[in-house]
Amino acid sequence: FESTGWTLDEPGLDDTNKYDMMMPSVVRPSAPDVVISNENVETEPPLELGILRQFPFSSSLQRMSVITRRLGAPNFELYCKGSPEMIASLSQPETVPSNFSEQLLQYTYQGYRVLALGWRPLRLSYRKAQQINRDEVECNLEFLGLLVMENRLKSETTPIISQLHMAKIRTIMVT
Repeated sequence: FESTGWTLDEPGLDDTNKYDMMMPSVVRPSAPDVVISNENVETEPPLELGILRQFPFSSSLQRMSVITRRLGAPNFELYCKGSPEMIASLSQPETVPSNFSEQLLQYTYQGYRVLALGWRPLRLSYRKAQQINRDEVECNLEFLGLLVMENRLKSETTPIISQLHMAKIRTIMVT
């Protein structure tokens, strides 16, 4: 997470007790080194996303989601990540690229790990967002794209795998 240049602030127990309700975790870009202020210039609120609710990853559902609200925004948003096939199936068909399957096959064939991302706006009250079932919001997504990751082997792994092969020991790699 540090490599993104963003920070994650999670509320402490005192924060939630102070307001008698759950305070959201907040993600924001790291503060710039220099802040320039001009009182005559209207500024937008800083880019901060409050994470109101998290639907944890489920291997059977092949996805996880968060309900967020951007500082100053009137509505909540849902961001969903998971297996590309699952996110595509939950997305509005017109938002999934026509070459989706071919592109996915190309990345996986090259050994990359691939996740898909989806999004949708939510017009919910705070209370409803806290109580809604995930199947009510993890649908009609706008397909945002693929996240392609490389999981490089450690330098000592290749020689060890070679030794196992020479000893006729079957090797299976699980990531």
